[in-house]
Amino acid sequence: MDGIDKPLLVQCRDEIINWFEHDYSSTEGFPFFKIDALTGKPLSSQNILTDLGDYLPFFLWCGKGDYVERHINLAQDFFEKGNIILYELGEVPGVTLKHRLRRLILGYSTLSFEYSDLLLGLIECYEIKRDQGLLDFIDFMIDKIYALFFTKNNLACVYYPRVKYKLPVAKPTNGIFIEQLIDLYRLTGHRKYLDKANQLLNPWLDSEFFRETGLFPSQIFASKLIPKNWSGNKNPHRTAYLTKDNYCMAAAVLALFSLSHEPPLNHALINWFDGVTKYFIDENGGVYQWTIIESPDRFVRGPLTSKSYAVVDFCCDYTWSTGDGRYIKTAERIAEFYLSRQSKETGLLPTTETPEESYFDDETDFAISLMKLYELTGKEIYKEAAIKIFNGQIKYHHTARGYVNRVNIYTGEVTENIIESRYCSLFLKLILLFLEERRIYADPVFMNLLRDR
Repeated sequence: MDGIDKPLLVQCRDEIINWFEHDYSSTEGFPFFKIDALTGKPLSSQNILTDLGDYLPFFLWCGKGDYVERHINLAQDFFEKGNIILYELGEVPGVTLKHRLRRLILGYSTLSFEYSDLLLGLIECYEIKRDQGLLDFIDFMIDKIYALFFTKNNLACVYYPRVKYKLPVAKPTNGIFIEQLIDLYRLTGHRKYLDKANQLLNPWLDSEFFRETGLFPSQIFASKLIPKNWSGNKNPHRTAYLTKDNYCMAAAVLALFSLSHEPPLNHALINWFDGVTKYFIDENGGVYQWTIIESPDRFVRGPLTSKSYAVVDFCCDYTWSTGDGRYIKTAERIAEFYLSRQSKETGLLPTTETPEESYFDDETDFAISLMKLYELTGKEIYKEAAIKIFNGQIKYHHTARGYVNRVNIYTGEVTENIIESRYCSLFLKLILLFLEERRIYADPVFMNLLRDR
């Protein structure tokens, strides 16, 4: 790859693998979640069992089959013993008095979202190596997820095991599960996966908010007994979030349309793009994280988000999947808005929350979306910008113990000495893309490996 030294790419790849194999391992065997960049010590006992999709598929792609098999066996042993993932045992930011009281009454909770990336990792590994034993474990996990969360034709967002209560509220991050079920149908041809996917998807496509705005609401309610503001949001049924909510549910619709080619699904995608364009994107190409829509022409939104790459990425995937290039100009407008803010000193992009800082994982995903845009348009400006981002990451985010989350985009100074192990392994996506010099859309397995969920 022009502008990137290949031996350096190999070194970066091998260094990340070495950190995971020797430095990040917890007593349970899974990598620690966060590490102090100055001392190399874990910042808590939390591991990344819930994030198997953030490291196992990349390690398998890199030939680390024994490592991957060992971690899959650890996960299988954990769940087959009847264990579940308790949310409060992990890192829970900003716990309010209301949440403490809820925990006192209902006990610890488990969240359906916590199982989504875990299942993604297993399915992506299955796509690479097609092992029947792994598929059996995937089916075991799907059955477990349904036993914990399935209620009233949807997956509840929360289950309280002490009182055996499934809160009949679903969130659009269920789109991740829907896409995974479609993946399994694509890989196996087993109709049971497709039936489950359609069952979970239909309530979202049939929701009044989607029909009215083209967007997926932050929650849908399977029971009228649940107060609309149970989560602290006064208008959850009129609120939409871009990532991961709308992005992941739209990705599920696109995955299903790519298999079935049913016109109503494409119509739903076009309606979704219209909603995103109207409610999330401003005239300059800036993208907002959330919107509250009182009526089709009365809405508020904010703040600008560095996760705008999600729209660029989706525009590219839609173009490749359908052959319809109507949204490429939208992707270019967004990319150019954010590239106008790319630091000339470091090549890094700012976060919108703290515009003088970068955020390591967002840099990775933005660079990949730019490479997709380059592949579809042939415009060198996008590849050059992606290479600048990558070079900035390895020069300024890198430490001897991993890649730190945040640096100043003008000076390169580290502003947060925290390493998240999963972001280091996710960086392998960009390293592998440059190292192997693949065309993303030429290899569906590799394309799936690079997706952000």
